Amino acid sequence: GVCILFSCTPMVIGQTNTDSLNLALKSQKADTNKVRSYEQAYILLRYENHRLAFEYIQKSLELAKKLNYTLGELSGYLALGEYYENRGKRDSAHITYSNAYKVATKMNHRIGITESMVGLSSTLASMQNLKEADSIANLGITIAKKEPLDSLRLTYFYMFLSNTSYFRDDFEQSIVYTQKALEFNGNNFYNKARNELGIGGLFRVLGNYEKTEEYYRKALETAKSANKNQRLTALVQSEMASLKSDLKDYKAAKYYYDSALAYFEKVDDLLMMAELNNSLGKTNHER
Repeated sequence: GVCILFSCTPMVIGQTNTDSLNLALKSQKADTNKVRSYEQAYILLRYENHRLAFEYIQKSLELAKKLNYTLGELSGYLALGEYYENRGKRDSAHITYSNAYKVATKMNHRIGITESMVGLSSTLASMQNLKEADSIANLGITIAKKEPLDSLRLTYFYMFLSNTSYFRDDFEQSIVYTQKALEFNGNNFYNKARNELGIGGLFRVLGNYEKTEEYYRKALETAKSANKNQRLTALVQSEMASLKSDLKDYKAAKYYYDSALAYFEKVDDLLMMAELNNSLGKTNHER
């Protein structure tokens, strides 16, 4: 949900080779375009080379401060907060998102405010500071509901409230919040499928297997619409297989396990392959 404040910078798009990327950045004039280039380099590398990605987003933030470029500073804090959160450095993420919120508030930048609040609510929830996470999420909903409606961040805030309800073992309230998140998904099929899968899982915890299967089937249909997102489809299939196994419908369980396994074998996902093969072995044994 972060790093949305800048459009893509032509100089670095497509240059995933780190040597050519470094060369392009070194030769670029130290202006606001270079701030954006550093950030785009971070986006390109954040999953494949986190060390270099961290270096680039730090340089982006430092240059933005030097140039008194507040939009670049805001985007830099948001990206750095995301980096820390993804690396499990929750205290650093909280401090960085707080800095983003201060900059966004000073600028009266609505998206920046809600985006930093998304990060703060997520980080606080992961730190088990549920009361403060709820407070920020509820305030975020109030801001995001103002015209023009900010559907994307409304979805996030409702999901955070769902998560904190889940942590409190209030599964019925968690379902209510996830259903609210669904209302604002629009054509975001990926988030919609994840929310439907989540609702199904919550009904499963409550022992309502009919509703569980209903939402798993919805998630499966939505996942197939999510730009042919095969991984998401396979994840839903694996959950459906687990449900069918619990219900002792072993024929259906094997079908869904085999379907999910075919995808994970194709992409050589060893962890998921091992997990599914183990579950499939138990299913075959029960049969």
